[in-house]
Formats: sequence, C-alpha cells, structure tokens
Amino acid sequence: MDQIFLSHTQGGQPMDTGKQNERFERARAALAYGEYKITLLEDGVWSIINGDNTPYRVTHQTCECKDFEHNAKHGVLCKHICAIHILFPQTQGGQSKMNEPTPNPITGWTRLFHPSGAQVTLPIVYAAAGNMFGQVDAYLGAGFQVNAPGLEEGEQKQEVVSVSRRESKDSTPIVAFYLAHPKTVKKFLHSYLNNQDDVQAFETATGLKLDSIPLWPGERDVDKDSRQADEYIVPLPRPINLVWEVNPKWQTWSTEGGKSTGAIEPHKRILVRYDATSAKPVSAPLSVPATPGDPKPANGALVRKYQDGTSCKDDPAERVAFDAYTKANNNSPASLEALRAWYRVAVSK
Repeated sequence: MDQIFLSHTQGGQPMDTGKQNERFERARAALAYGEYKITLLEDGVWSIINGDNTPYRVTHQTCECKDFEHNAKHGVLCKHICAIHILFPQTQGGQSKMNEPTPNPITGWTRLFHPSGAQVTLPIVYAAAGNMFGQVDAYLGAGFQVNAPGLEEGEQKQEVVSVSRRESKDSTPIVAFYLAHPKTVKKFLHSYLNNQDDVQAFETATGLKLDSIPLWPGERDVDKDSRQADEYIVPLPRPINLVWEVNPKWQTWSTEGGKSTGAIEPHKRILVRYDATSAKPVSAPLSVPATPGDPKPANGALVRKYQDGTSCKDDPAERVAFDAYTKANNNSPASLEALRAWYRVAVSK
C-alpha cells in the first residue's frame, strides 16, 4: 500500500518523498491516537475533523486544508489525504479497495490498559461492524481494561518530576507540575491550593514544603526552557503520579469549534488527586562540583559540566537536555556530542 501511495504525483509534479513520508507518518500517528473524526459524505468523499475542530472535505486527491493548498503544487499530499489512503487504499485504476483485503488492513486502534497498569494501543482490523465489535470484546475478554486499575471512568494518571509555584491576583497559591521528557518544556497541569487542606495534600504527596518553592513572579507558569527555570522549577524528591481528568469547560470549548471560534481556550486538565503509591525513589539531581578557578554559581545555581571538563552553555535547550540525561543516567554526559547523540534517541522514542 505504501508504494502505491508514495508513487502519487499532483499536477504532473514528482512527489517530494521526504515530505510525503513525514505526512504519511503523521497521519498514521493521528489515526493511532484517535485524533481524527472521519465521516463518509458521499462515494469517495469524506469529512475529516482533527485538533483544530475544522471539518475538511477530503478525497484521495484533494483536501481543503492549508497544507494541501500550499504544497499540492510540489506533489505533496496533506496528512488528511494520507489518512484516507491508509484507511481506504485504491487500486491502480483509482477504485477504492475498502472492501478488499489489503497488505495492511489495520484501520483503527483502541487504547486499553493491561492489569499491571500499562497502557497499550491495540489494532482494530477493518471488517464488518459486528466483526470489529467482536475484536474489542476479545481484547476485553482477554483481560484488558477500559480504565487503568484504580481509576474511575474519565480519570487518567501521569507521572511528574518537578514543580513550580506562583500566586493568583488574590494571593492563592498555584502549583504547576512538569514531566521528565526533555522535549516537553511546558507544565503538564497546574492546580490552585485554595485552602490549608489543599496545601497539606500537596506537601504530603510531594515531600516538599510549599514555602520552600521559590515564588515565580510571572502571571503564567514558567517553562522548563526559560533562563530562570533552574531557580524556580524544583525537582521533586521522587516522582509522583497525578490523577487527572479533562476539564468539562475545555470539552465544551472543543465541541463548539475550539480555536476557530476565537474563544479563549480553557485549561485542558484538572487535578483530581495525588497518587504516590507507585512512585519510584530517585537520587537527588546531580550537580558536578565546580573546579578551582571556576566562578562561584550565583544564588546556588546548578553547575552543569560534561565529563570532558567543558561547561554546559547558557542555552535553555541544552540545559533541559543535560538535566534529562543526568536524571536518566545518574551521571553527567561525557561531552556535548554524547548528549546530542543520546537526545536524538530519547526524543525518537
């Protein structure tokens, strides 16, 4: 199927294979994560709605999206057309093969949980509706679960490793939690600590005193790639799990058209509770001592040095990657080149 798909040309122009492969993979990932809502409008014509909640009219050759408008002249199909080719392959004569066996018949995925708590994405093969229904039943019958163990319907769990603090205009404490992945620089979610019970729950779960976290002066949560991140984002003594759910206000905003309406996007995630039962102890963040002659770090800032003796540059991206490496390996990288090699592998996972 991929070979037929990638041999397409648009307006006589040869396809840019690299760009086309990228869009093909993006389409495959979007289908795997259930990001597309696809509706058959008429024979050979579908409506696809994705993250921006804008419906696009799509065929095997055309789409109404901006990407196709800009790149069709270069022979590159957008990810929406790619998705249609994946789901409904065509024969060389241009007829849809949606009712025929294909070399890659998977047309959907479902996310379920193993009893251990591991989340998995499992394939659903295109067939009659009853057959596809039976495939899901088979997964559930084998022991896979719709919800993670210990979670209620609609709840999800996420491990976080660091936190920052700011205050609202009425001085209510707001804590923001961050993921370990070096490519995720923004907070995962934030939560208002509206009363002493909220403060106590936070301190018990994290092992940190709220007042020990430096107060970020900004109106929005500090990002991990900020030059001031080291001062205001504090590593947790150990990772903790947050149980969260999607904000109903965000769901309403998304259903009503999302960004296309011009309305301000509500926060997507709401903290339900802390779950430290499966938290893993971790060592303190590694700090390589300064050598004689090195300038003393101001305000206790972390000194980052490679094992070859060179210092980490004052580059937010490099600092984020350096910290992620030391957390994952409990040691500093051998060199900048070694860090880059590790990072390329880490972000591809």
